Amino acid sequence: MAEGSRSPPSPALIRVYWKSSWDCSIFHVFREVNFAANSLAKMGHEMEMGIHCFVLPPGGITGVLQEDRDGLLGSRLIYV
Repeated sequence: MAEGSRSPPSPALIRVYWKSSWDCSIFHVFREVNFAANSLAKMGHEMEMGIHCFVLPPGGITGVLQEDRDGLLGSRLIYV
């Protein structure tokens, strides 16, 4: 993301990075499969810009990490 920006990178910028000389793969994973990552992303959105390092998991995330480790899935509502 651009410095000071809270919006995700544009698809065009993603393609530029993807076509560079990096060895990378992109996979889509529903947030219900990796709820810890989703929770950390939400938490990070509310923090100041910059690098944040945690020695221990931040408050409220420990239970989510255990559920992810145990393979417990959340439900995904799909309206038809």
